[in-house]
Amino acid sequence: MKLQIALATLLSTISQVRAQYDTSIPSPVCAKFKTIKMEGSAKFVDTDNSVEGGVITSSGQTAGDMTISVDLTGTAAVGSYPTQTSFRNISLDMSAICIITQDQSQTLSAPTCFWEANLGFCRSWRLRPKPFKPIERVKVSETLNGGGRRTRYLRESNNETFEEELVEATNVTEELIIDNPEIKNICPQLGCRIRTCRDQRNGGFTAHGTGPDKFEITGGTDGLFGAFGQFEGEFAFPTNSGFLTLIADGKECGAQHKNLGTSFSSPEECAVAATNEPGCGSSFMYSDNYGYAWGCRCCTHDGAAGGGANNNWDLYSFDPSGDINLDIDVDLEICYYEREHIFT
Repeated sequence: MKLQIALATLLSTISQVRAQYDTSIPSPVCAKFKTIKMEGSAKFVDTDNSVEGGVITSSGQTAGDMTISVDLTGTAAVGSYPTQTSFRNISLDMSAICIITQDQSQTLSAPTCFWEANLGFCRSWRLRPKPFKPIERVKVSETLNGGGRRTRYLRESNNETFEEELVEATNVTEELIIDNPEIKNICPQLGCRIRTCRDQRNGGFTAHGTGPDKFEITGGTDGLFGAFGQFEGEFAFPTNSGFLTLIADGKECGAQHKNLGTSFSSPEECAVAATNEPGCGSSFMYSDNYGYAWGCRCCTHDGAAGGGANNNWDLYSFDPSGDINLDIDVDLEICYYEREHIFT
């Protein structure tokens, strides 16, 4: 009898818990973006101090070395960022920790990366280039829109400030209604002005993976609740290209300190030697054509300026303590759920 009572109590509890959840969760909403170019900087972490002279080369990295970037952001480009055909007001900021999983040699392998990102965007009505009037920036109070919960909440909680906000808007025409029948629910008559942007999304997502395969989106927050999907983007091995700058093509040092030898096959290798040589400044001259004979020659500490012209020499400067410059083209496909549908 006690067992029967206990089972009945348990089943009753399960029924009550089940009633707290919405069993009619809708399908996720998905968005596919055109390529977004991200730019930023990173720090290289040499975990075993194996990088000579603080100058990084791809083949000199070992398992456990890391590249940490916290400021990758989208760069403006026509048709890509911050406005695309179907999306407007795009904002994308990303950070990543990428870890080398095996010692690198001449045949390189990709690192494993862990990503965090903040993404904002809104969907645009389908707009033909003509015969629409140009998109204008007007006060919210001058537009009609479907708004949704967020819009109504803002209007009710801070009406004066909200109505003064400037937004992009366009006039409703017959062509606009033909391409977007749902506009009839917002503006049943022609001539009214509606916002060009709808369904504003702002949220975060996480991802991980190992290149060159696609990175898997593993979750999301706020407006991207329950996010999943993928993105492509080649996160290149860091090298000292961010540290090494070509000062002048076809120039020599104004004052040379020392010829460091002829065993170097690249400016990067020359920079390593110059970093470790007392008396060398932060610049050197190197010849791609005749380095095997002329060698790598570092300038004195203030000897970069004033050198003669010679088409076979190039003058470089380096800063091992500087950040690595990074850029990555991101092709993003992301799906998410309307968060308000999860609970009843």
